[in-house]
Amino acid sequence: MERLNYLLFNLFGGVIKRLPNKVQKIFINTVSKTIYFTVPKFRKRVYKNLDIVFDRDFANKNIRKFTTSCIKNILQNGVTVIKNLSCDEVTEKVIFENREIVDRLLKDKQAIIFSSAHYGNWELLASIIGSKITPVVAVAKKIRNREINRAVTESRERFGIEIVRSKGAVLQLAKAVKSGKSIYIMADQSVRGGKIYPVFGSDAKQSTTNSFLVEKFNAVIIPTFIYYIDDSYIIKFLEPIDSSFNGDKTAKEIEILENQIREKPENWLWCHNRWK
Repeated sequence: MERLNYLLFNLFGGVIKRLPNKVQKIFINTVSKTIYFTVPKFRKRVYKNLDIVFDRDFANKNIRKFTTSCIKNILQNGVTVIKNLSCDEVTEKVIFENREIVDRLLKDKQAIIFSSAHYGNWELLASIIGSKITPVVAVAKKIRNREINRAVTESRERFGIEIVRSKGAVLQLAKAVKSGKSIYIMADQSVRGGKIYPVFGSDAKQSTTNSFLVEKFNAVIIPTFIYYIDDSYIIKFLEPIDSSFNGDKTAKEIEILENQIREKPENWLWCHNRWK
């Protein structure tokens, strides 16, 4: 089965690399719609999350839209991983918002925590930061299929991303920040051992690693998001959260993510089981 999955991964990659961009979009849209109708667990998960964040009426009206957009985001991230295996640089058109915030901190040799989420093309975001702004250390779960895991890791490392695994990640991130390295973390998933916080008003486990790194090693959190609009990717850097912030830094991160999701909800990974 492991070998079969790897062959399917390569087949998908081979097809994607040969398709023009417009045809790629049609292909991804078709696959997303097919999965929506044939895999009910996606619909159920998305419906539950929409009901929590908005309400049942919104969920009923938008279940198809947000399920297909969620699947499209996953597929597009997969396309990015595949492209990065054979490309030497990012070729997508990118527009930065508030890039000067990051440049100023890097000039001062400040360790930055790029705090993002499974929002938009998060794989592209990491590769752009790692290759065009500063190398980063990132946490990633190990994929069970060894060959696919090797390929995905290679894809990421080609663009200035040093991968550390979830087990023992806090210690490795602490070492990285202490030595002045920047890190990239997607802090929107339920984590084992996390602290309970209200997320859109409902309790969920949340990692407090970023807050720990700020308080212990004087790192700076930069909330960072990517989304696609008018044939360009927009990468938005928000105001930093540093040791001078007197409130709960983790709660502030959650608030910022909530605001971003409300602003452009179609970009978030609604099919993740956030509220376990």
